[in-house]
Amino acid sequence: MEENIRHSAIANQYLTDRNLSLESKGIYAVLLSLPDRQYFSTKELAEICNDEIGTINNALSELKKAGYVNL
Repeated sequence: MEENIRHSAIANQYLTDRNLSLESKGIYAVLLSLPDRQYFSTKELAEICNDEIGTINNALSELKKAGYVNL
């Protein structure tokens, strides 16, 4: 394992939130791992997550509805 790898602490609150899908939890974990104050388009997030833009949009909508993100 490489040294100097960034790590993220993840709160159990959203991991155990039954209102969130596994996709939303994963995308939220990715968002938390990104540099502070850095903004990404849904296209860029789809590339980072290796997923479709529609999946990213659905997950972001779910996270917004649950109060985890502001879009």
